[in-house]
Amino acid sequence: MTPGLALVRERLGENGRRGVAVVPVRETEAWALADAEALLDVFGTTKSATDLGLPRSAAEIEKLLDPKATFAAALTRARPGRRGRRRPSPAAFMDLLGERSSIAALSSLSAFTMMLDELRHALRDLGYSDTAGSQPPR
Repeated sequence: MTPGLALVRERLGENGRRGVAVVPVRETEAWALADAEALLDVFGTTKSATDLGLPRSAAEIEKLLDPKATFAAALTRARPGRRGRRRPSPAAFMDLLGERSSIAALSSLSAFTMMLDELRHALRDLGYSDTAGSQPPR
């Protein structure tokens, strides 16, 4: 990340002085698995998280070697019997999950809390305070 952030700073000058790396534990799907309730809702299923084979805890999510495969398998279990018709790809659900996933559920993942900490530091460095609705200094 450091070389990439340095390049942004070099090219943008003062406007690119601060960057925040957003790197899920393995892949974006690791974060998508954090809120099982949102995932079930977005998949449009009445099955349970257990029925879909979803990890039960943040620790289990962070230990997954292939969260993308876990996500895809959950989608297949949520929407079986679509062999003849085109099954939607896991990527088709990511925007909705981004809108519906709870910050509390995401905050159970260490990579997400590290990103939040980096974002808070970056905003503080830019003159924003930690209070909601703060305006930058003029």
